[in-house]
Amino acid sequence: MVYLLVLILYNFILLQLPLTNVFGFEFAVFNGIILVILTGFYSISLLRNPSNPDLPRRSFKTGFRISSVLFLLIPFAIALINSFYTVSCSVIDGIIFYLIIAAPSIVVGNGIAFSAFAFSRRKTILFFSVIYLIILLIPLFEYYFNPQMYFYNPIFTYFPGSVYDEGIEINAKLILYRTVNLLYFGILFYALFASHFKLIKIKAAIFLFASLAVAIVFIYLSPRLGFSTTLSSIKEELSGTIETENFIIHYPDNINENLLKAIVLHHEYYYESLHKFFGVKPKEKIVSVIFGSREQKGRLFGTEAADAAKPWLNQVYVNKDNYTSTLKHEIAHCFAGEFGWSIFKVAYMVNPMLTEGAAMASESEYDENDLHYMAALAYNNDYQIELKELFSTVGFFTRTSGLSYIYAGSFSLYLIEKFGIEKYRKFYGSLDFQNIYSLSESEILNSYYYFLTEFGYGNRLNDPSKKHKANYYFGRKSIFQKVCPRYIAVNVKKAWRLYNAEEYQAAQKLFNEILAMSDNYQAIIGAVNCAKKIYGIPEAIELLNERLDNYKNTAYYYNLKFMLADLYAETGAFQNALEIYESLKKENPNNTLLYLSNLRISLSRIDSLLKIYLTGNNFSKYIVLKDLNKLEYDYFSFPVMIDLSREINDDYKLFLKQFDKTFKASDFSSSYGLFRLSNYMVENMDIVNARKMAALAARYKGDAKFSKILGENFKKMDWFYINRNYILTTSFKQDESKIENGN
Repeated sequence: MVYLLVLILYNFILLQLPLTNVFGFEFAVFNGIILVILTGFYSISLLRNPSNPDLPRRSFKTGFRISSVLFLLIPFAIALINSFYTVSCSVIDGIIFYLIIAAPSIVVGNGIAFSAFAFSRRKTILFFSVIYLIILLIPLFEYYFNPQMYFYNPIFTYFPGSVYDEGIEINAKLILYRTVNLLYFGILFYALFASHFKLIKIKAAIFLFASLAVAIVFIYLSPRLGFSTTLSSIKEELSGTIETENFIIHYPDNINENLLKAIVLHHEYYYESLHKFFGVKPKEKIVSVIFGSREQKGRLFGTEAADAAKPWLNQVYVNKDNYTSTLKHEIAHCFAGEFGWSIFKVAYMVNPMLTEGAAMASESEYDENDLHYMAALAYNNDYQIELKELFSTVGFFTRTSGLSYIYAGSFSLYLIEKFGIEKYRKFYGSLDFQNIYSLSESEILNSYYYFLTEFGYGNRLNDPSKKHKANYYFGRKSIFQKVCPRYIAVNVKKAWRLYNAEEYQAAQKLFNEILAMSDNYQAIIGAVNCAKKIYGIPEAIELLNERLDNYKNTAYYYNLKFMLADLYAETGAFQNALEIYESLKKENPNNTLLYLSNLRISLSRIDSLLKIYLTGNNFSKYIVLKDLNKLEYDYFSFPVMIDLSREINDDYKLFLKQFDKTFKASDFSSSYGLFRLSNYMVENMDIVNARKMAALAARYKGDAKFSKILGENFKKMDWFYINRNYILTTSFKQDESKIENGN
């Protein structure tokens, strides 16, 4: 009876917590954890019953069957009833997760219980606890010694990682793993059961040794089966390796040679700049893993969305498609590890505020914006956070990630700028405000809040016009604030797969089901696209207009407005489209929407060029933009031309030929266009021209916060220009004449 009461209370607590409060993945995982314990303890209580030391086999089997049914039915019934009275994501998905993850825990618990009983009849509970903890802690060793962020484990089945993606599906690998669990613990349970009740004459010790040998073999084979990832298994798939002065870089062997050289240069540049910033450097070469795609990264590493580092291993893991935006941040974790705390080499007590803050501070910018500017923007536009909350793991990760990271980075940078890096390094490893800074936590935090209030490059950031940018960057929810995040993420993927397979009716039905539960951004985009394909643009416009206000004051509102404007333009309703483009230009939520809106305004001035551009394929779009730039440069078209050039695999030398007029950097648009062009030139190893473009862009001084970004970009290009021959010659072991390209 006590076991059942514990189980009931436990499940009622789960229903009060985020993620576990719905019948789904987390609910099944947490029930699996406790079911192993309860079933194991109950079986031990039967085996050790002092009133009946010679418990008959039939009596045990009866007790085992009744308890197993009750243990499985109680959480299931609670979740099912709760689904009818509260938020119901998908009962079917919940049942499937429960059957695959929670139900086998009965067998796992009994397998451990009989193993513990075979070890010692007097100290069975102790041995059960030891075996349980050993199995439970295996992922800790995998996390510490292996690159992976995901884990498979017999007790909780699967954990997607600390920076995991929202979508978790029942797939063949998960089913295979749970089947292996059932076979292993089921056979162990039955063998020890048969040995205990004298059904066979083989001693229990033989089964225990055999099971240990099988477990060791499974752990050895685990990387090949896809249940764990070692650096060796990564190197088998990422077969390219290059060793530089400070890095060992593993990369896919089909990577473009010029891109690889650019990646090498960025590694070494970031290393030098981080050395100057932190005043220390790693004692050994950093291992850098460059994944070829999001899918590959998700499969080998455990998350498609986030890049990461493990400073205790001196390793970083990034995707080649976004290395320029994340690589420095991840390398910075390895530098901070030199003054980090404990064997994990992170901030004191694994504090996320300082661990991520140090890396963010070293970058000093976020999405082409000054870091302090972004924090002040949030603070002065209704996105204030009590920083004391961010010093806890729960407080940090239950907030929108962008908001937590920006505040953390700005606060760390503030401490470094105000008190120096040496004191910050000590603070990083102790979190002791009073002894390090001779000020209390409250005094420093209040000083920082005042700094944010007064910050603004000469412009007050609580101006109503800045609210749009604040909403764009901070108007998002964390996974803990979303409704049915797992179910929605999985079904959004399914719906898009249907859409890409041109099954528009089925895709639309699924998108609409999602929208009935949540204002998911990907779902509304998908539903509008389906309406366009099935019924035509007017119906798509009507649907988007009906839904648009639901997204006000969120990050997604501006992208949806932009989509609506494009739909109007495609129908020839240019006035409606221009009004929206002009409003986005005025609101300026971010640089991307700014240059895209300005580009469309430019295209609208030339007859029906905008409609031709919007309805054309990538190649025709590229031709339209080339024509647009023949007489005079439209600098806001440069980022789009660069993206299209990559998409159509345009020859870089042919790409350059269209830029046959004198460049200027007289305003934001021209400096921004040249800034983006300089980075594309580096990607093609045209270092000389990249430096020229960066220098020209940096002449613009009309925007103080962006001038800082332009200055940093020129410093990087100048460093590339000075050091490229030495870095590439020593890394690629080839003549300088073979290294240079387009110079």
